Amino acid sequence: MKFFYINLKNRTDRRKFIENQAKKHQIKISRVDAISLKSKLIKNKTQHNLFDYMKPAATACTLSHIKVWKEILKQELKFAVVLEDDVILSKNFVKQINMLESSIYKLNFDLIKIESSGDKFVALDHSIITSNELEICKFYNSQLGAAGYIISSSFIKQVINKKALYADAIDTLFFTPKSNFLNKYKIYQAIPAPVVQTRLLNDKDYGQVSISSIAKENKTSNLKFSALRISSYFLAPVKFISVLIMKKSIPNDFFLIFSPFYKLYTSCQASARGCSKRKVYFG
Repeated sequence: MKFFYINLKNRTDRRKFIENQAKKHQIKISRVDAISLKSKLIKNKTQHNLFDYMKPAATACTLSHIKVWKEILKQELKFAVVLEDDVILSKNFVKQINMLESSIYKLNFDLIKIESSGDKFVALDHSIITSNELEICKFYNSQLGAAGYIISSSFIKQVINKKALYADAIDTLFFTPKSNFLNKYKIYQAIPAPVVQTRLLNDKDYGQVSISSIAKENKTSNLKFSALRISSYFLAPVKFISVLIMKKSIPNDFFLIFSPFYKLYTSCQASARGCSKRKVYFG
């Protein structure tokens, strides 16, 4: 299994943090340079939104993940592990990944989330693949965070050119019912989760590592984008008509008009399948 991690060039502390863990677990991990908020790519990807204004930090994060995906395709890998640079690897990380790798060949999957979202209870289906130490389950409600997952190249090829990727934060699109990715694609959860972000495990010990440069730079624009987000819902009909008149492409987030139906469908699916509410613990 090939491992990649996303890291901003100036965050040598986070680079050292993740690479020291990789060294401890005796695994080779490849660094991919994250997209900075100062990149010109960001403005080009957020100008056609209708209902919402995606924050620059979310766009930078999405572009960074896409950069990893392109590397996976370039290297012609069938699947790979993608990590963000502030994750903690469990003591059983290598063993868990090896177990997942052996299961992958039996499971036709698009993406397996290997990250714990903390103490949140998650609607989990019956285990698709299980052992005494690891389960793989389909989940049916929101689990934010894209700090650790195994992704298949076939899934990358299906989504990499979709405008929808620039409609909302990548974890919102993949791991919540809002966009229907959760129902349309084979997205699963590994239990226990082999990784967790430092901010969810121990702020006191890992606080400085948890602070993202992208998040810090984005704080000043939060208020601005919150106001724009509220106004955008009222202006959406006018904006959509103007887009059609000007013969521009349909906005990235137009499909989100159906999000209430996606959520209802997901809820019905969970109920019909008798999902149980459990915590995805780290370990």
